[in-house]
Amino acid sequence: MLLALQIERRYTKPQIFTMYANQVYLAHGNYGFAAAAQFYFGKSVTDLNLQEAALLAGMVNGPKFSPIANPEAALNRRNLVLRRMEEEGKISAAEASNAKKAPLGLHIQFPRQRPRALFLLKTSGNTSKHLRHGSRPRTWASRVHNAQCENATRREPGGPRWPHSYDRRHGWRGGLPNLIKDNLGKLETYEDEDWRHPIEKGSYVTGLARRRRR
Repeated sequence: MLLALQIERRYTKPQIFTMYANQVYLAHGNYGFAAAAQFYFGKSVTDLNLQEAALLAGMVNGPKFSPIANPEAALNRRNLVLRRMEEEGKISAAEASNAKKAPLGLHIQFPRQRPRALFLLKTSGNTSKHLRHGSRPRTWASRVHNAQCENATRREPGGPRWPHSYDRRHGWRGGLPNLIKDNLGKLETYEDEDWRHPIEKGSYVTGLARRRRR
């Protein structure tokens, strides 16, 4: 309660809301609307359409409204947000009706699970600045150094890529997401973050496996 009072005294309402929007938890390891927009829709938060923005707004109430874990609840919550926007005069009845008819439209972008060089967070000593605008970690290593770090974790000196060889010897262990069962999108439109970058020799790239029906 004392902290809330101090925040009220020091910051304006728009500043408080900005801090909240940058840090609120929106399920599956995503903090803030910018991160959630990239994860759920593969786009910048400024490029979200009405129904996408309403979906994220509805998730503020808790991870129980995750469109991945509970798509039905997420859809109902999204439509509730659209109804309230219509009642408050933020959108027209036609806009609300059209948005409610739209599917969830997820385009999940899982972060790359690759080793990276250690990064240092540059701070200016002004904590309020980072709370208002968000903190952005910056790496001290170049892309070349990052690639060298990746290679170092995959191969032993003068030898084969030992983690890769070890993984192959122990066979398939599963655990990868299923686009259909996990409601992550459609096979025809799914696009992984890896596919947006050039494929280099010796690199690891995420693949999409499709099983034929017998």
